[in-house]
Amino acid sequence: KDYTAGTLSVSESSGGGPPAGSDLNLKVLGPDLGELTRITDILTEFLKKQPGVNNVAKSIKPGTSALTFIPDYQKLAQNGLSADSVGLWLRTYASGFTLDSVNFDKNTTDETDIVVKFDSNRDIKALSSIMIPASTGSVPLESLGSFIVKANPTAISREDGKRTISVSAGVAPEYSVSDKNKELQDYANSLLLKPGYSYKTGGVNEENQKSVTSILQAMIVAALLILVTMVIQFGSYRQAVLVLLVIPLAVSSVFVAFALTGTPLSFPALIGVLSLFGIVVTNSMFIVDKINLNLKQNMEFKEAIADAGSSRMEPIILTKLATVFGLLPITLAEPLWRGLGGAIISGLLVASTIMLLFIPVVYYNWFKGEEK
Repeated sequence: KDYTAGTLSVSESSGGGPPAGSDLNLKVLGPDLGELTRITDILTEFLKKQPGVNNVAKSIKPGTSALTFIPDYQKLAQNGLSADSVGLWLRTYASGFTLDSVNFDKNTTDETDIVVKFDSNRDIKALSSIMIPASTGSVPLESLGSFIVKANPTAISREDGKRTISVSAGVAPEYSVSDKNKELQDYANSLLLKPGYSYKTGGVNEENQKSVTSILQAMIVAALLILVTMVIQFGSYRQAVLVLLVIPLAVSSVFVAFALTGTPLSFPALIGVLSLFGIVVTNSMFIVDKINLNLKQNMEFKEAIADAGSSRMEPIILTKLATVFGLLPITLAEPLWRGLGGAIISGLLVASTIMLLFIPVVYYNWFKGEEK
């Protein structure tokens, strides 16, 4: 708190895992850099006044100061000049321009640029005395406007062909990122941006949306691949679907456990949910496969189901406990992977336990009367 030599920013490491980004991020897009700067300055001041918001920053940083000529359009008109013509003379003075490219050596295809420029002894002080040819005769540059020194951005970002400046900030742990993001968007809507200007969210929200979309797509593909594998294994669509029924049990148990413990559904947690697909399906597959083996040995229908559940209970419980105990150290010690370990542990403990009763009962109801 006593540091006065600069601005000190403190950021907490996030337990949400990759991909990372600012808690709050709003990109403003439009054609004019000055108008973008004005809008983002307003948004920056708004965020600085919000409780629980810290490390407010803009993506564009001022670099070396630039000497800028501000034309007086009335004087330009009086001399029959345009801003473009004055700009051409300034460019010629500063760096010259390429008039043409000529090949001086006919034995090669190399060409040499013909550059038109002032003599090499250019001086900033002499810049104002440049004589600009006009319809009224040559006039000094200083009579057509004025020079000012202004900050020059180090880089100009573009997105979809438009210039863009981002405003970003962090959110304290005791505040909701989604709520603060909604407040920022509502305020941006109230600004009534000019035509040609728009905004879009970025940072954590944008990255999380991409991550959730990719994970959901992976879940659909995983479920389809498991279904195809089970159909090939059992030669029955109903038995394949029966095996997959344990997946909704596992996923719902994760949501319930996370809600009771207040654990956020982070990116690693979604990976844990995806991992559950294969783990819980394997256990339910063991039960269905054992029922089929018992029936092939001419065991009575109810007895075949009961024997499959009881005989597979011990190996399923032991493998489940081994997985849970193996994940406990990383789940308790590392916040980054708490979601991943918590998802698998909660899914296994709840879904696997329910599955030992659920799968035999559903099998009995679906296939009774078809014992032979």
